[in-house]
Amino acid sequence: MSQPEKIDRALCELNQEILDLRHSPEYQFGVKVSKLIYAIKHLQFRTLLISFEHKKVIRKLSKGHKANIEFLTFDGSIETNTRIAVYTCITGYYDKLLEPVYVPENVDFYIITDMAINLSSAWKKIDINTVEEVHGFDNTRKARYMKTHPHVFFKDYEYSIWVDSNIRVVGDLSKFIKCVGKTVPFASNWHPDRNSIYAEVEACISRKKDDPDLLRKQIDNYKKVGMPEDFGLIETNMIVRKHMEKCCIELMELWWGELMQWSKRDQLSLPYVIWKSGYTMRDFGFIGNEIRHNPSVQVVLHESKYRAPTR
Repeated sequence: MSQPEKIDRALCELNQEILDLRHSPEYQFGVKVSKLIYAIKHLQFRTLLISFEHKKVIRKLSKGHKANIEFLTFDGSIETNTRIAVYTCITGYYDKLLEPVYVPENVDFYIITDMAINLSSAWKKIDINTVEEVHGFDNTRKARYMKTHPHVFFKDYEYSIWVDSNIRVVGDLSKFIKCVGKTVPFASNWHPDRNSIYAEVEACISRKKDDPDLLRKQIDNYKKVGMPEDFGLIETNMIVRKHMEKCCIELMELWWGELMQWSKRDQLSLPYVIWKSGYTMRDFGFIGNEIRHNPSVQVVLHESKYRAPTR
């Protein structure tokens, strides 16, 4: 076992202990009790009711869910000879920047942002204000453009790995490039709770993730052209791509087109684009079906209350 593999294994084993604790019944019960006490203390009874109703909807949508895809297995060996760009995007101080725990020699970390970045950060800054294509967009669509266009920003890299801004990188993500699909060099996680964009749109409406009228128009349009019911659903908070491949670029541009025309909920439009392009989910690679259980990363709550530091 090489030294990078030893480091990765040690970090992932340590993180796995933390994940096991966080997902234990005792810990989850404590979290629920703490939230309940806080809501009662601050008289947030309407919030409690909304949360209860939303959970009822989610349980109903998740009933009988089962991934209908085989997840790729990989030996965990570390790729040291391929240049890889790991990147994310934060605009409007929506999140705090999470520093990676480990920085492999062949992996560069990029943050596309309008924030000031500490000089000691492992993240290299790309100033979002210099990206003319997103001028005038809201912050969410700015981030969506970055997510769908690694071929614009990282032409000197063979692979790129997108991580949402609430994901801390713990281990060496280079091992996941072995997971990309053979037909389309793309890998992500299967959605842990739902298998259909028709269930996903109901979850988005329940959680008020976007304009419900727009969401319904979008899904009605997809249904009208024949989008299958249980085609599959991808969790898009981590995406591994051989991004300069022609088929990957074409797919990402089509995905971006849907995000511009319809809702900014990207998990809703990606399966449609895959189906419309003549692919099935088996043409893609899948790392697993729950990123929150992946010991190479930590998923934290979005720090939406974070604001720019005052002078």
